[in-house]
Amino acid sequence: NPSLTWRDVKYILAKTADKVDSNDEGQNNHPLGKNLNGHKYRDGWVVNAAGNSFNNFYGFGRVNVDKAVTMAKNLSHNFSTLQIIEHNRPSIDLSVPDNLSSGAIVEIKDENGLTIEAVRLEINISHTRASDVGIEVISPSGTKSILLPINSHIVDKDIENHGFLTNAFFEERSSGTWKIKVIDGQEDHPTLINDIKLKIWGHKK
Repeated sequence: NPSLTWRDVKYILAKTADKVDSNDEGQNNHPLGKNLNGHKYRDGWVVNAAGNSFNNFYGFGRVNVDKAVTMAKNLSHNFSTLQIIEHNRPSIDLSVPDNLSSGAIVEIKDENGLTIEAVRLEINISHTRASDVGIEVISPSGTKSILLPINSHIVDKDIENHGFLTNAFFEERSSGTWKIKVIDGQEDHPTLINDIKLKIWGHKK
């Protein structure tokens, strides 16, 4: 179907994928025992507010070629113009409490009413041991995406201008209050949220 765009292809793959490891409910405990009271280390399959299933390990699932080709042959999608909305929060300077699952939350309000195609978080965090840090985004609909699990053993100190892209909010509506949650999974190493940029890719219906 030569009329399809890359956005149509993404839609097709998301809508026709087969869920694999369907019983995956995530992990409450850290694989090396570095747990945090009241905190779930990893989510499994998440069903978002638009009814789409997503998993950090498997994305939308395994590609089903037969279903994808069938949909592609008959699809006459015509998405409206792709919009990219940026919400910048410079110089936040918000401290994150050590070793507490409540973490620190930055809220960002969106009023653009987009149907979401993807969301990207760019963040600057000052830390002496970045492996302690966990990062989550919660959409206005209440869907949570864990972008970085706590106690990850990454070797950097600060997290500087790093971008995390997630498809967990595919087809949800963008309007409302977004929450960016930062958690410090260990003691003795202070965490400071410096800057945040939330980018929302989407279109008007």
